[in-house]
Amino acid sequence: MGDDVASTCRHSTTRHILRESESRLMHTSWSEIDTYRQCAFKHHVRYKLEKEPKRTPRSLQIGSMWHVLMELVYDSNDLGAPVDQLKQWRSEGQDPEYVELLTWMLDGYYEKWGVGDPLWTGEVEAIELEFEVELPDIGWGPLNLKGAIDLLVWIDNRLWLVDHKTGAEKPKTQDLELADQWTLYVWAARQLGYEVFGSVHSYAKTRKLKRTMTLEERFERFPIHRTDHECEKVAREATIQAWAAKSENGAPRSPGDHCHFRCDLIDVCIADRRYDERMAHQILDTEFKTRERK
Repeated sequence: MGDDVASTCRHSTTRHILRESESRLMHTSWSEIDTYRQCAFKHHVRYKLEKEPKRTPRSLQIGSMWHVLMELVYDSNDLGAPVDQLKQWRSEGQDPEYVELLTWMLDGYYEKWGVGDPLWTGEVEAIELEFEVELPDIGWGPLNLKGAIDLLVWIDNRLWLVDHKTGAEKPKTQDLELADQWTLYVWAARQLGYEVFGSVHSYAKTRKLKRTMTLEERFERFPIHRTDHECEKVAREATIQAWAAKSENGAPRSPGDHCHFRCDLIDVCIADRRYDERMAHQILDTEFKTRERK
């Protein structure tokens, strides 16, 4: 089954797609912009050399599988559907550690939010909403932003953009207020005509401790209103960074503490820095594969 797990569940979802073949525009994504923000060298390898690890990192695999379960929760009208999906993964030989962890996460999610879950009882506007919208014109040419929104749902007469996120550590509210991804996605949804009030970061913990953990430790939702000024500012800044990423910038490195938990190119980076490009490419050729274009 492997890395295709994220595509397991893609049925009867609401989609709004402007395809690149129709728009004939260059495009970018939040993932590309964020990668460039982290390190121009990492962006060079991922988006210009088009290389990625042969094996999907555990954190990304768990996150992808959790998204599949959440889509089933809110799209199938059957709370047993995610349980059936877990059984299917188990029968197909998916990593037992992953299935056990996700079973624990799903059980806790149901216990925490229950049948009165406002995301469940609210009116769903869209699920897995794929989009492509044109970014603000800064004089460098047209550029489209592509992405997917997990859930748009009406709660108390307000439309919220919900993003399902997993992680070992619960984020802080201020960090989420500064995070640009959801602000940018709210901006994109508004470009499509959705009157989105703000974003909800729906967090689920992936680190299971030996002691009994409270549901409050494991799950939390962070609703944040996103203002028009904020959205426009972030969209413009994202456009500037996206064009900078696509330019010939020499791919300088940005070494720091983030390298150890956000980068799988450390060996490549050190080889290229310490020796030459040939050594780096030997590692890329043996341990990485050509990235699939989306």
